[in-house]
Amino acid sequence: MLEKLQIPTDSLWKFLAIFGLAGILASAYLFVENYERYLHDTLDAQAKLVEIESSKQVSATQAAMQKYLTSKVELLSRNKTEYAKMIAYLFSTSLAVLLFGSFFWVTKVQTHVDRMLAAQAMLAMREAKKRHEPFRAKLLRR
Repeated sequence: MLEKLQIPTDSLWKFLAIFGLAGILASAYLFVENYERYLHDTLDAQAKLVEIESSKQVSATQAAMQKYLTSKVELLSRNKTEYAKMIAYLFSTSLAVLLFGSFFWVTKVQTHVDRMLAAQAMLAMREAKKRHEPFRAKLLRR
């Protein structure tokens, strides 16, 4: 009969370790996405600013657009630092949860599981030796 697969949340500590790892991966993804979005939006705004500044005559609409784009670049810069702080907080919290969960998973759960498996392996080896002892004796007599 097939054994039921254990889900990785069979232990609170294992769940915390996996949750911390997921948080670290999420923070890495958010960091990359935030940087790419900032870079794309800033370069777009600066290209439009250069285009407006290079024109000989600046109309009222272009002046308003120039003011808007300048404030947009400043806002993007401020948002980037704020997002970076949030991502750093998520990363550090996730790292702490990962380390906390991993430490207690290994010390409180996994060492006992390893001892049980080693004991079961020893018992299985003894049983195998007992079962095969008569066969070895017969082979040695010949």
